[in-house]
Amino acid sequence: MSNQSSPFSLTNEPFFGIIALPEGRKRGVTMFFECGERVEMKKTHPCGSKQWEILRVGADFRLKCLGCGHQVMIPRSKFEKNVVKRLGKGGTPAAGAAQ
Repeated sequence: MSNQSSPFSLTNEPFFGIIALPEGRKRGVTMFFECGERVEMKKTHPCGSKQWEILRVGADFRLKCLGCGHQVMIPRSKFEKNVVKRLGKGGTPAAGAAQ
């Protein structure tokens, strides 16, 4: 065995190596979203709208199109990649909701 320290060795010596990450994204950093929040996505829905409301948050997101009301489920990784901007919370109650 050599006396050189390796990042894979089981010694108590710390390893101060540099790990290259993709520009603009940091590994392990997730964005925080809440139910009821509205977002704009990169691609348009077939109805022509880019705006969506978040109905469920977790490993998968349930989104509702604000143009036609269609609901879809997409994985968190795809959702975070395709969000362009946040539009804030939806302030108006849904039509037909109990008061």
